[in-house]
Amino acid sequence: MAVGFEAVDAEAFDSTVARLRAVGLAVIEDTEAAGSRRVARLARTKAPWGPDAEIVLAPADARTPFSSALVPGGFLTDEVGFGHVVFATTAFEESAAFLTDGLGFGQSDWLEMEIAEGITLEVRFYHCNARHHTIALARAPFELPQLLHHVMFEVNERDDVGAAFDRLWASDLGIPNGLGRHDNDGMFSFYLQTPAGFQVEVGHGARVITEDWDDNRAYDAISAWGHQPLRQA
Repeated sequence: MAVGFEAVDAEAFDSTVARLRAVGLAVIEDTEAAGSRRVARLARTKAPWGPDAEIVLAPADARTPFSSALVPGGFLTDEVGFGHVVFATTAFEESAAFLTDGLGFGQSDWLEMEIAEGITLEVRFYHCNARHHTIALARAPFELPQLLHHVMFEVNERDDVGAAFDRLWASDLGIPNGLGRHDNDGMFSFYLQTPAGFQVEVGHGARVITEDWDDNRAYDAISAWGHQPLRQA
């Protein structure tokens, strides 16, 4: 329904809203939605890739920090958000401009590879903090019923990826991609198919963006190894 991005302070919130409006987008500040999301402020606009984009300020803290007995090492979220999302869209260039000119993201790198004769897969990866990418865009050749390709959660310990994969293997969920390591961000991960249609990636050990990042270049392979399709849902 929506993808939310947290502004670091009120100045960043206002400047982001101003940039979005400057590029011709209709932005609505929604006090009612802010209350239901438990944030101080919330602004919403229609993203070219489909679902809305929401800019939020000052999310409320939970009473206690989240912990999971199934992921004892915890999730990597401090200063980088919950993970990343990947959308497939025919509005590829418009979505890229929305991220860079509107939201102020930077491009980390991109992927171009032939997946069938005459068919090229193109994916661009964008960052807004130290995470290699918070959002990525895949160029869709035609309108797809499933716009959201996957969401990713990164864990702090490599063994938690393996334990999660064992739980997946014991289930009846689809495994579109088994264990492997991506070439561009270095993420060790796997993918599962959710009943909702999109995929979930669970990973560990991705590269981080630094102030002197100079690796914004093309890659010609999704993975350095692995990520083979294992099981249909």
